[in-house]
Amino acid sequence: MGKKAFMDKKCLLTGSPDLDLRKRFIRSTIWSIVLYAAEARTLSLADRNRLETYVVWIWRRMEQAN
Repeated sequence: MGKKAFMDKKCLLTGSPDLDLRKRFIRSTIWSIVLYAAEARTLSLADRNRLETYVVWIWRRMEQAN
């Protein structure tokens, strides 16, 4: 779900806007989708690893476009 949300907004997140602006956009929009209902359950080690992998994937995609 998170990758789909990122890809839907790819032109905004990999384009010319300032890096700080793109980071704020990700924190406010993409993270709300990725972490939906996460406060209602305990994250397992596998869930944490997937989340960390996703974080690296997002930042790498943002940096490749520049």
